Amino acid sequence: MHGDLVAAGRALLTVLPACRQAHINTLVIRSRAADKYRKQYGKCHPEWGEGSLMSCARHYSQPPEPVLSNPDYAQALRCVLEAAAQHLSSCTANAQLQGRVQFKSGV
Repeated sequence: MHGDLVAAGRALLTVLPACRQAHINTLVIRSRAADKYRKQYGKCHPEWGEGSLMSCARHYSQPPEPVLSNPDYAQALRCVLEAAAQHLSSCTANAQLQGRVQFKSGV
């Protein structure tokens, strides 16, 4: 997962800060579609890879990874982390609706 976050963050550095949220949303949608494609056809999607953010982000220009103290990179990573958190919470909510996730009380 670390590699996915870094690759997506580096890809976002090539996009204006005002456009980063839309760009990461596109990356997430494409990586999910690639994952479904891989599961259905047993092979990687020809443009978006095997379903990870890293494989999808590879198709975008990526500068070398800056240091974490770089404010522009920190903002790009924040966009990625927010998108990942939103995706994980929606996956958990969907799984709960389908009865696949059970939470133990008191945990």
